[in-house]
Amino acid sequence: MLKRYIAVTFMVAGMLYITYSPSAFGNAADIAIVNQLFLYSLIALVIGASSYVLHTGFLTPVLRGFAGLGSLFVQKSKALREENERLQSDSSLLAWKVSISRKLAAYALGGGSGMLIGSVSLLLFYF
Repeated sequence: MLKRYIAVTFMVAGMLYITYSPSAFGNAADIAIVNQLFLYSLIALVIGASSYVLHTGFLTPVLRGFAGLGSLFVQKSKALREENERLQSDSSLLAWKVSISRKLAAYALGGGSGMLIGSVSLLLFYF
């Protein structure tokens, strides 16, 4: 995960530097682009951090509690309960979910960090 995170961070930061280099704008900087990059970096960092926290299992008791509260108000059919049990016992599906969760966290955190580095460097370079 760390390799993906570092690779994506440097790729995004490099891409932003090449795309929005001083030669593209001359001396006039467009502050709207820098602000948008910063906003998008914060959104990507929130998505990556929430994916990482869910992957660690820190919020599992809270989520199970909400699922238990939901079952008090909404009744599930027998077929739906059996299907849920079958999906919970499928190890290949669970492994795929864990793999996707790790990749999402690494790519979102790396992309958000790269955009953050890019927006801060553009802000410092232009102003």
